[in-house]
Amino acid sequence: MALPFRQTTELAIPDELFSEHGLAVLTVHGGRAGGHWHIRITDPSGVTGGIVTTYSDPQAASDDPTYPDLAVEAAYFWIRDAVADRGLRLLQLESLNDRYDADQRPYFCLAQAVIANAAFVPEPGVIYADQIWEVPAPLRRKSPATLAAERAARTAQRERDDQILAAAPLLDPADQSLEARHLRAVAASIRDHRESELRRIEFAIEDAEPATAHLIRQELRWPFTGNGQTAHRRLRLWRLEDGRLAAMITETPEDTGPSISNVMEDVARKLVDEHPAEDLLIIEHRTTNVLGGETFEMVTTLDLERGIVRWEEMEPDQVIATFGDLYDKRPKPRHVPDPYDPADDEE
Repeated sequence: MALPFRQTTELAIPDELFSEHGLAVLTVHGGRAGGHWHIRITDPSGVTGGIVTTYSDPQAASDDPTYPDLAVEAAYFWIRDAVADRGLRLLQLESLNDRYDADQRPYFCLAQAVIANAAFVPEPGVIYADQIWEVPAPLRRKSPATLAAERAARTAQRERDDQILAAAPLLDPADQSLEARHLRAVAASIRDHRESELRRIEFAIEDAEPATAHLIRQELRWPFTGNGQTAHRRLRLWRLEDGRLAAMITETPEDTGPSISNVMEDVARKLVDEHPAEDLLIIEHRTTNVLGGETFEMVTTLDLERGIVRWEEMEPDQVIATFGDLYDKRPKPRHVPDPYDPADDEE
């Protein structure tokens, strides 16, 4: 969703900026400081047409590469409504954020707006930006209500499938009635579908190009409760190219409290509660294992009400393929001493 905003200067577009066909091409640009965006709309000569301030949580948004896109979305709503109040139309808003270098993108946003006055004659069948209810493509995302409804439908279907999977093994092997054979066939189909979905996710991660995930949140001490104890772990959230959220919980040897593996159902439940309208992928990350290397496991929440989760090991290069070098500064594997051999003491 776009960032909330408030207008601090009235939008003013001089008549001389419009062409004989009733069109004005304006620049939308903004900068971010202290968690606040200050966005202006100007003409190429630099005449100020207005300014809008958007605001957000500076901790959650710190250096977030997706926030310039959200700032442009906020500018869309602002310009669309502001020009409509003046009898004008917003025909197009094109994001130009990719014009900035990677190190500048968290702090600047840029777009181009095409605005029309009464002299403009619309082309038949063409849908303009101000006719789109939410935000223009490619900025448009599904609304939270739509995402919540889709997630509720998936949850209900999974619950029905779980009931079938639980009932099928209880059938008498000698029962070959039509109903029994049908139940066994449906259960087998559900198992095959779930396994294929896991493989599809693994293949998608394996085949992903670098920089397909954008970091949108990170906390060094994300709190959770498990086994009656409160602990903290590092949490990072990425927005994947397909729209899902990927949450990575990292555990180091220095961390205290219950291990995330032992209370993963509680960890997963809290993540789902924090992001109820999202399709969530959870990754358990350990910086070191008993041999000194790091491990990644994809966590599938089969039934959070009954505390049933499933782990699938992920290769580090699979994770790198999706999250690039952003996901962690990986520590070098610790040296494990070779087994003692008395022959080594012989001269």
